[in-house]
Amino acid sequence: MQHEIHVGEDFKPKRLRAYRVPENLKPAVRKEVQQMLNLGIIKPSKSEMARPIVCVLKGKAGQGGVRIAVDYRCLNKHCEGDVYPLPNVGDVIQRVGKANWISTFDLKGAYLNIPVKPEHQWLTAFVWDEGLYEFTLTPYGQNGSGCTFIRVLQQILQPIKEFA
Repeated sequence: MQHEIHVGEDFKPKRLRAYRVPENLKPAVRKEVQQMLNLGIIKPSKSEMARPIVCVLKGKAGQGGVRIAVDYRCLNKHCEGDVYPLPNVGDVIQRVGKANWISTFDLKGAYLNIPVKPEHQWLTAFVWDEGLYEFTLTPYGQNGSGCTFIRVLQQILQPIKEFA
């Protein structure tokens, strides 16, 4: 399965300028971008679109580094809606409530395990002082990312749906 981004007919690509990244955060952003490049999460882009990044400090007082968030508001308002239903938590609890053992797990970087359809990757482009990049794997903050993730998760869990 791949994440797809469908935009309405009124959509026109826009290239926004990079938001200012404070000098003291640039080394952390550079490191994060390089790590995402090394992992194949992003790639250099020649997209006619660019969304700016926002730096979010991780942990208490930013001791955990920096998280890069892309400002997709301009893109999201032109995306066609995805109404894939989210599971009802009450139903899930009722289904597994009689179990002797219940496990939970954290899907760290969950969206980053789902490829973006190659012909839609240019829509995910982001810019910062040192370049233009696009996601090859599903970015957080983009409309439809959550629905794509739920589709994939339900497809994976389908064979064990009765107890998962």
